[in-house]
Formats: sequence, structure tokens, C-alpha cells
Amino acid sequence: MASAFDEWRALLGERATTDTQPYTANLTEFSSRQLVAVLRPVSRDEVRQIVTVAARYRIPLHPISTGRNWGLGSKLPVHDGCAVVDLSLMNRILEINEELHYAVVEPGVTQGQLADALTHRSCMLNITGSGEQTSVVGNVLERGVGIFGQRTADLRGIEAVLADAEYVRTGHWTHDDNEAPDWHHYPYGSGPDVTGLFVQSGFGIVTAAVVSLYPRQNVALALVRSTEGELASHVDTLAELRRHQLLRDRIEINGEDDPRLARLDRTAPPNTWLTWVALWGDDDIIALLQKKLSTHFDDVDYYTTADLDLPDTARTRFRKLSGEPGNEYVDAMAGRSVDMSSDFALDDDPKFPGFVCALPAVPFVGRHVNTAVAIARTTDSNTGIRSYLTFNSVSAHCLEGFFRVPFDRANDIEVEAAHQWVTLAQKRLVEAGFRPMRTSIDTMLYSSGHQRMALLLKKAVDPYGLISPGRYLPSDEQT
Repeated sequence: MASAFDEWRALLGERATTDTQPYTANLTEFSSRQLVAVLRPVSRDEVRQIVTVAARYRIPLHPISTGRNWGLGSKLPVHDGCAVVDLSLMNRILEINEELHYAVVEPGVTQGQLADALTHRSCMLNITGSGEQTSVVGNVLERGVGIFGQRTADLRGIEAVLADAEYVRTGHWTHDDNEAPDWHHYPYGSGPDVTGLFVQSGFGIVTAAVVSLYPRQNVALALVRSTEGELASHVDTLAELRRHQLLRDRIEINGEDDPRLARLDRTAPPNTWLTWVALWGDDDIIALLQKKLSTHFDDVDYYTTADLDLPDTARTRFRKLSGEPGNEYVDAMAGRSVDMSSDFALDDDPKFPGFVCALPAVPFVGRHVNTAVAIARTTDSNTGIRSYLTFNSVSAHCLEGFFRVPFDRANDIEVEAAHQWVTLAQKRLVEAGFRPMRTSIDTMLYSSGHQRMALLLKKAVDPYGLISPGRYLPSDEQT
């Protein structure tokens, strides 16, 4: 290891360090991993040289974008013995194309940074509910969900360094020595579409990505209230409207006890469900959509940006729907304004509540939602804690479940109970057919139908298992 680090230090200077302790803190309180180094490149060429050294000494690498994978492991790898490749200094916005609605960004670009660059432009980013300091590329590669649904659908091309230190670009995106223009208008390219191989995988270290942008539009909000008994039928109605393309993603269904809704409706009875629906279009189209919703739902409120008495949570949603990220949800979880200036924000704040989460893929069908809720509530009873449940539409047929349990990080009993909850809940959800969309470093599930093929491809492009071992595919030791 000493020889490898000497070479990395010669390459990166002070940006290579063996002081790895700050990277082991995580708000989920997962057990720490042993890290051998932290490497902070500023360019694709430096990443290639890092990989060359790692291959020579057989040292596995764990790339992170900004490392704010909160609730799932933050900056930590699955296994011990990795060198962290921190790509946060690779933070250039390489191109913004308003005509074809895309941006080319490096992995260190945050959604706040890109949103600021788009402030006076005609298009906007598919904003998530997470903090503005989170990485655009990192969240896309983790299959995050934004205000327009599944962010992986925004991916038009990938540039990645492979385990042999060569770099590839996917789709019709050409290499630097090709003088033909790249318009990123047809992301699939010719032949096999390999872009998806770099999503939730260790096939390479992604050094840039092309992500779609969205036109700015007029928008209103609808808030549908459902009792526990109405939930299934209301979900079915929303699904039908979504499948007929009258509604668009993201439809967001929350339990009334969600802390992000605390100042909206304190009088809601227990087990009420609150569903946010964005209504896009000109005023006459929005009026027709409101009329349509009112024929299906008895208890629905409507909001516009012109309302003088907007609830805070509606105001926050309008900000995000206009392409402005923020830290309001982070503050709501803490019950106070949180300082996000540190590279290790939240993870290094022991007073910020920890949380674990399960993220099942749930069919956009009422009875399946009821089943998923029942599993969470049974697990609550078994562990003596209360989970908060959200369902986000990612397509006309699928909801992302976002089930989370907060805990006091200083209370070992609460930490243990929360970890027990997420392990038990994920197991029960999988047994019921709700397989995860994302998993944490401690609850990795290796059970996809294409696992054998993926392992063969991984062996071909990364024969020594250098990049992200154990991440969504079992490592050589596990197989």
C-alpha cells in the first residue's frame, strides 16, 4: 500500500491523504469501514492515472461524487480496504444547451450549482427533494427521483474511466479527437445501449454525464386528502389519470405525520394521506385538470403562486417546481436551520437525527400500496418504532416507496431498533414482491434476474474487481 500511496501522492500532492477518518462518519450510524486512502482528482486524466496505480497494486476504489448518499451509507463503500476516489473537485458545467435541453456536467456539480447556472434560462433541472449540495450525477446514477420522476430517464450519455484506465463515452457521444458535433439528441447510439451499465454499478468511474433539462412552465398544485379506507381507491384513480397522461410524474403520496408537512395540516386525523399533484400547462388547461380532479376526489385543495396565504410546504414545492433546490426538507427533519457548509454536513453533526430507509419499487396499484403500508406498520409494531411513508410516482406503473425511520444517534437502543427495522422491512417487502430500487451499504440485495450476465460483463471490463466491489453486484469474495 505504501508504494501505491507514494505514486498517488506524487500525482495529486496534498489531494491524496491517508487521513480517512472524516469519510467514515455517516448519519445512519453504519459500522465504519477501513479505508486505505482518500484521493481527490480534478480531471479525467488524473482519474485514469489513479486507476492505473490501483490496477498495478490491486487496490479497490470507491468513487463518490459529493458523498451525500444520506441514509444509504454517505461516503462509505460496501467493503473494507478501498481507497475513496472523491470526485467533488471535478465540478465543471461543461455545456448547457437550451435548444435541445441538456447539460453536460462533471460528478462534483451540485444541483444548487446547476440550478444557479440555469436561473435566467428557459430550461430547468429535474430537482430532487434532497439538499442543494447533493451531486446531480451521483443521484442520477443511484436512480434518484426528482420532481419530474425517475432521474435516470434524464441520462443521455456517460463518460467513464474503466478498470484498464481507458475511457469510454456512450451513445453517439464521441471522443475528444472527433471533430463532429455532439448534439445529444439521440442517447441510444447504434447497437447495444450501454449507458445503463454505469447506473448502480461498478463498471467504471463516471467522469461526466449528459442530463436532460426541462422547459419552464406554468404550474399549479393540488392537494388530495385520503382516509386510510380511501387510500387504495384514490391511488387507483391517480394511476388511471397518470396512464392517460392527464397527470405527470411526480405524484407524491405522504402520510399525514411526515415532518415535511408539519406546518400544513396539524388538524388532520391520524392515518390521513396527503397527495401532492402538480398540474402543468396554461391557465385554461390547469382549470380543466382541477375540474377533472374535483369529480374524483371529495377533499382536494388547489394552490397557485399567486395565493397570498400559501402554506410553507406548498411554497417549498413551488420553488422546486420552478427549478430552485433548497434545504427546507433537511431543516424540517432537524426541526431547525442546519448549517450545510461543510463537505461532511449532516454526517458530522451528531445532533442531526440519523435515519434509515427502505426504497421498494411498488406497483402503481391501490391494493399493492395497501400491502406495502401494512408491511411497514407490522414492522413498526415488531420493533416498537414509527416509520414515515412516502410514495413517489416514477412512471405510469411504478411508485418509489420512501420508508424511513429517524433516530437519536446518541441513543444506542434507538440506533439498533432502526437498523433492525430496515433489515426486517426490506426482507418482508422483497418476499411480498416489492424489490428495492436502491439499497444501503449494509442491506445490499443481490437478486436481480440479470445478475449472472452482469457478473460476466463486470469480469470482462474489471477482471480484478477494482471499482466499487460489492456495490449492487456481489464481489469476488462473495461469489
